[in-house]
Amino acid sequence: MIGLYLVLFVPTLTFEEAKDILLDRSPILQSAAIDVKIALEKYHQMKASFYPSVTLQSSYTRLTNVPVVEMQTPQGTMEMSMGWPDNYQNALSISLPLFTSGKRLIMNKLGEIGVETAELQRKQTEREMIDNLVQVYFGLLMSQKAKELSQEALKNAQEHYNVTEAQFKEGSATDLDVIRAEKDVYQAKSNILQADNNIKNLYRALNNLLGFPVDTIYPLEEEGDSMGIEFPVDSLVQIAFNTREELKSIDRAIESAKLNIKMNLASFFPDVAFWSNIGYNKPLNFDNEWGWDVKMGVSLSLPIFQGFSNYHKLKEAKRNLEKLLITRNMVKKNLEIEIRNLYDRLEEAKEELKVQEENLKLSKRALEMAKEQYRMGYITHTDYRDIELGYMGAQFSYYSALFTYRINLEKIKNAIRR
Repeated sequence: MIGLYLVLFVPTLTFEEAKDILLDRSPILQSAAIDVKIALEKYHQMKASFYPSVTLQSSYTRLTNVPVVEMQTPQGTMEMSMGWPDNYQNALSISLPLFTSGKRLIMNKLGEIGVETAELQRKQTEREMIDNLVQVYFGLLMSQKAKELSQEALKNAQEHYNVTEAQFKEGSATDLDVIRAEKDVYQAKSNILQADNNIKNLYRALNNLLGFPVDTIYPLEEEGDSMGIEFPVDSLVQIAFNTREELKSIDRAIESAKLNIKMNLASFFPDVAFWSNIGYNKPLNFDNEWGWDVKMGVSLSLPIFQGFSNYHKLKEAKRNLEKLLITRNMVKKNLEIEIRNLYDRLEEAKEELKVQEENLKLSKRALEMAKEQYRMGYITHTDYRDIELGYMGAQFSYYSALFTYRINLEKIKNAIRR
């Protein structure tokens, strides 16, 4: 409903609003949330071993030919029926593990870890989706700005072409000058077409992320300068170590591997269970009457020899733990490299933005001077056009640096979950 409200009633969509809609409406995140619920249901299934298992069975059997046995007695031959035509059996079976060498507690803990892991995977998916949103949202803003600059360039190119064509008729411009001016017009038109196509594609990508209809169009808002990162890179690395889902997930996997070792060790010890069968049957024994038949007891199960399979399962569990410990070191190192690379790109983008800001100021100043000199006849229209094109290029470079900085800033904030 948030996204629908924004599309219908809000004139612009900011990045923070888009992020809220993404977290609320994204089908991928909704699927990840369902995975958490599935893991929770599996956890509840594992807890079933702490409760008794109760099963009720009922049956009715009709014997058309009841066996008869002839017996010789002092009174003569006597026939004895070996059953009854109508047979009713009702059995209530109850079983409850009393001692499992810790297996039930281990399974319960594994279920808890499964839920935690699913939630961490959901958060990791959320972070990856926000990364995609950053790229698409600011890429769309850049494409819109590129179209705006290209439209302005087309207007200037058309004016330059008209002036050059008039000068050609007066004899003060050559054929080459006219061709160059006309070429600038077509190049500006090509840039507009390319920007239009990029805008359409990026809108579709953004709508797909936000769960909107594919061809929905709405204006985006250019937010003011965002706060930068105030921490040194080493602190950012430590923050990532404490917050990133990849490390937390591998820690849960290591914990699960240790529990699997305990589970395999427990397989060498006995299991003790209580059982009971309560029957209410007819016939009961040899009497064609309803009656109770109650049995109960305690069973013990102890594996004596399983072809060394339990021993090798234990070794396998230990090898899995060794592998996970190595994997954790690799994940931690890759995470540090990721944060340092993001930080370097952010610093580079920050410096590039400063350079392009100064370049834009100088280009604007040069254009103002060129306008005055052209008005006074000190420079030709072609010279003025070259300076004007330089100013247009400086504008594009500045906005490209600005949006590159915003993309890198949002990505590093997302990488450390701030």
